[in-house]
Amino acid sequence: MNRKFEEYKVRYHGNNYIIIKPLTQFDELYVCEVDAKRYILFGDRSTLEELSYHVMCIRNNPGYVLFIPTKKPNSEYLSSRWMCMKSYDLVISHHSKQLQHKLWKELRKLLFKVDIVSLESVEYGEPDYARYSFKENKDLLIAESRFDTLFLCGSGNVFDILADSASHVAEWGQESFTNYGGHAHSHLDLRLPQKIRNSRSVDVTIDFYSKELWGY
Repeated sequence: MNRKFEEYKVRYHGNNYIIIKPLTQFDELYVCEVDAKRYILFGDRSTLEELSYHVMCIRNNPGYVLFIPTKKPNSEYLSSRWMCMKSYDLVISHHSKQLQHKLWKELRKLLFKVDIVSLESVEYGEPDYARYSFKENKDLLIAESRFDTLFLCGSGNVFDILADSASHVAEWGQESFTNYGGHAHSHLDLRLPQKIRNSRSVDVTIDFYSKELWGY
């Protein structure tokens, strides 16, 4: 299915960045921090399906940086039951882009000062991922928050897993809750660097949440 994106071509400190922002609305995607560096992406079925599609767009187009504005007040359920501390925007990119997160504050300011091109879709392709991966980061997920933004940086393989996880939770979330009272979710811990896994200093999870089912 085709999607449309706004495309921002930004040049900053001699480096070029192509940042795309979906025209699809992600009103029901909540990117939260529930404990220190414990991040959860909450969404209902249609929202997580859209997230899966957009992650695959980035998987196949490593030249882009995906920016999804998701920062907003958390719902009553997330605030009271999950004690969500903060809400974030979401940025997803390949290791190859070498996107310095400390520059995001300045880059974001420039998004409103360049031409915007509407894209029918980001074309799927079959690039050679070997040349986009650095040895120390190959097939690992790097998660970091700065400037009210959660950055997820990975490789093609990582984005395959991220997209599949979002799709799986979207597919089974409603059935799990309705039939069994369960809470469908998927942990991405195994794709974090081993040092972080061992220390449990960072956690990333995709979780099913529907205002319609939960009631708030």
